[in-house]
Amino acid sequence: MITRIIMPVAVLVIANTIALADSYSLTIVTGDRAAITAPQQWGRRLAEAGITNVRIRGGRSGDQAAIEESTLGSGTHYQITGVLNSGGKLVLPGSSFTMSQTAALKDYLDRVLADGGQAMTAARGQFGLTKEQFEDAFTKLGKPITFSTAGKPLAELTNQLSRDTGLDIEVDPLVAATFKRLPCRDELQTLSYGCGLAIALKAEGLALAPEKPRGRPVRVAIKLAADADEAWPIGWPTKARGTELAPKMFEKINVEIEGFSLQEAIDAIAPRIEMPVLWDHAAMAAKRINPAEVEAKLPAANMPYYRILSRLLFQARLHGEVKVDEAGTTFYWISR
Repeated sequence: MITRIIMPVAVLVIANTIALADSYSLTIVTGDRAAITAPQQWGRRLAEAGITNVRIRGGRSGDQAAIEESTLGSGTHYQITGVLNSGGKLVLPGSSFTMSQTAALKDYLDRVLADGGQAMTAARGQFGLTKEQFEDAFTKLGKPITFSTAGKPLAELTNQLSRDTGLDIEVDPLVAATFKRLPCRDELQTLSYGCGLAIALKAEGLALAPEKPRGRPVRVAIKLAADADEAWPIGWPTKARGTELAPKMFEKINVEIEGFSLQEAIDAIAPRIEMPVLWDHAAMAAKRINPAEVEAKLPAANMPYYRILSRLLFQARLHGEVKVDEAGTTFYWISR
């Protein structure tokens, strides 16, 4: 005998639309080989968990897990259908639950109300975002920084990012007070917001990552690098060849360096290669490397800029690489 748990539609709408404008109803159908006692057991567990607006019925031909959306009043009504399989699991679009996982099931239903049915089945990639969400964040973070940043408060950079892109910024409360006092160490003008901010934050042991809070648009979170499961990268892969990416790096010059620090030598070369040169301050601080205190030497030779830079940086156990930001702008990144 199949137990039916039916809530009147009128009650369903009132219960959910008062607070959320959106509403749901859950229909559980029993699969061909579901245990005969499963409907009663599930009904009892759902009631104990406070999950209402549920009905359980026998399976019909063509039944499958699904979420259907329809307009109801000023909101959206989600008709959620789940199937009880032979193992006693409730199979829903994108997830399945045992009877001991009613808390997780309740969370699933809340997520449907917050983000819609498609969010439950959409493929997730970097930062837990859908393809569309990631591409939108990538495009927005690819907008160029159009003002001078050196010495300016980092908070000024993030505030301008929010104004220029529409992305909300969420600073972790653990670092919020310190963040307000931090200056930007580098000149990042012409780089994109994503890459530039990633560089500025890394220098302070911080990281940024886009995230999708429940029921809200994608935002940018700033937190301790150690607490970030995934951080926005400094530079992105490119298929361009080195000569296409940075032609100046392959120009040969006569060179001889002596009596200068590494910092001075790199500063003299930077304008010649026609791209920003940026240092990984955090990595160098961790290894106690100060470019201003490292003596730079290079015997007289005729060689391209990329080789000059490589040989100079090697003397401080550093490595340089041409990278591109979200907009394809090149820069030279010096790290360990």
